[in-house]
Amino acid sequence: MKKTIILLFLCNSIFCYTQNYKFNILTRYKSSNGYLETVVYSNKENDNYFLKLKKYKNETIAYLTDLKNLKKHRFKVIESKGKLNEIFFQFVYLDTDIYYINNPFKDNYFKFETEKSDSLSKIVKMSTINKRQKIINNSELKIKKYSHNLFPVFRFSCLHPYEDAVEKKNIGTGIVQSYTSNNKKNSIYIYLDYFKEVNLELNVLQ
Repeated sequence: MKKTIILLFLCNSIFCYTQNYKFNILTRYKSSNGYLETVVYSNKENDNYFLKLKKYKNETIAYLTDLKNLKKHRFKVIESKGKLNEIFFQFVYLDTDIYYINNPFKDNYFKFETEKSDSLSKIVKMSTINKRQKIINNSELKIKKYSHNLFPVFRFSCLHPYEDAVEKKNIGTGIVQSYTSNNKKNSIYIYLDYFKEVNLELNVLQ
């Protein structure tokens, strides 16, 4: 599916500082129970910001979360189709707000252990450890080989309330293809539904 990106932005002052955000990865994750569907633009070289699209009835809003500068920029997304059924996105800037880090379990961390590996993918056991050094959840990740570490994209997209967490241990390179929670009380299966390398730039006045 070919996508062309158009940014509509009105500038009312030539003296304002402009922040440039570049995105080169587009992912869509879904859960098997239909509860989760999240579309995120990200940068494979920089996990300090993410652009998440959310649908509200008849409109789509994009939230550009800047974890480094603690700002959240909001855009209205206008979707249209061309003559060859290309999908065009227009990002219309709405406003900017302060972003407050949401990490209620900041003392928790993820522990990774590779169980199987071949030339195409690997299976990784992921344990969530609390501040008392006890395992509170075990899960399995299937990770496809890729040139960069895209686990932060999956974490931001799917691992609530750890969206803003920072991994203390690097999982290595690759993209998460699926996630299976081994929690018997709340079994969850999440999978990568769509992946594409893109070229999108957004400029936002600071």
